[in-house]
Amino acid sequence: MSWVKGQSGNPAGGGRPKKGQRWADAINAVLKEKTMVDGKRVTYKDLVARKLVMESIKGDVAAAKLLMERVEGKPYQAIDVTTGGQKLQYPPMQIVTTSTIAEAAVNQISSGIEPKEPDDADEDD
Repeated sequence: MSWVKGQSGNPAGGGRPKKGQRWADAINAVLKEKTMVDGKRVTYKDLVARKLVMESIKGDVAAAKLLMERVEGKPYQAIDVTTGGQKLQYPPMQIVTTSTIAEAAVNQISSGIEPKEPDDADEDD
């Protein structure tokens, strides 16, 4: 396929929906609408929040959990999946640059040792 200047790499469209076409946009629009409750104009967002609080008070654990996560944020839980609680032991690092490799090759040649190819270096050690 040849690329045409100015044409998207995905000519079929796809990708993220444009603003105003996302589910979040539709839901937010409805939540901003107002209705009458007990003679007061309130938003649907307020009604959903009130319902969530009331369900939490009644003992709905899922509602309480959602409410706490929205108000306080999800609790942080550190999980050690690599060391079983032991301190990490980092091996010493060696930075190898092109000049380091060239210097080693020059040293080998000057001492009469034939330089090894990088692939061969691990096989003889």
